[in-house]
Amino acid sequence: MPKTRPGGGSTKLTQRLVNEISAPVSGKLRVPDGEVRGLFLRVTPSSAKSYILRYTVEGRRGEAAIGDARSITLVAARAKAVAMLSDLAVRNVDPVAKKRAAIKVEKAKKEETFAALVARYSFAARSKHLQRRAISHLPRPSDGSRKSRPLFRGRISYE
Repeated sequence: MPKTRPGGGSTKLTQRLVNEISAPVSGKLRVPDGEVRGLFLRVTPSSAKSYILRYTVEGRRGEAAIGDARSITLVAARAKAVAMLSDLAVRNVDPVAKKRAAIKVEKAKKEETFAALVARYSFAARSKHLQRRAISHLPRPSDGSRKSRPLFRGRISYE
């Protein structure tokens, strides 16, 4: 079980405290923020510092990573935590489920076939009022069901 700093969540985190806090000898240290409920600074024995948000959805406790303390400030972490909590309260959007869904969409885009990629591009081009002939000369694979990555010169036909 990760340790929390003595005194509970009454102390307000400051950027100076975030920068100067030392790593625990063993286990993870969680320092609560007194300003945003559920926001913690997590410090590992390897001195890695990150902001996390603890929340509860339908009786289940969850933990969402907000970001690395070296790359975002405490003010930005608080703003992101408030946005995540408001999404949770208003729209009942679980932050971890939302992130997983976004990763799944990105993975699906990478697995997209070349034919689907050309179709998506042509739709975008038409919606931007570009001329159709601008994409009619694009090379197309003879087998449109192939993935867009492993495309070789011998499988391309110019129509």
